[in-house]
Amino acid sequence: VQVNPGSLAAQVGLAEFFDQVGVPASVERWRAVVAVAPRDDYRWKLAAAALRHGAWAEAGDALARVSPAGQGALEQHRLMAGLELARGAPARATPHLTALIEQAPDNLRYRFTWAAHRLAL
Repeated sequence: VQVNPGSLAAQVGLAEFFDQVGVPASVERWRAVVAVAPRDDYRWKLAAAALRHGAWAEAGDALARVSPAGQGALEQHRLMAGLELARGAPARATPHLTALIEQAPDNLRYRFTWAAHRLAL
């Protein structure tokens, strides 16, 4: 990144490295990636990093900026459910959890999470 700050590949590589080691700087790195290439997959990675590090507003902003085509994607629902649960709004997580099991009915983790969520309401 220091040698070629305009390199998207270098920016993504650094953001992925920070994600793997679990440092809060991953949020800043994904923010830089999204600034250069505002793609949905990068917005989701920014949102995921922000969720892991307690930056709910940043996660919400990244998810709100996902394209209309990406709003119904599995990853969007997964992250929105996590964000709403983290914010303490379980009722707002319900449609996202339901969409997860509708889109991936064989995913046992999603099914368990949905069932546990329903029992907790």
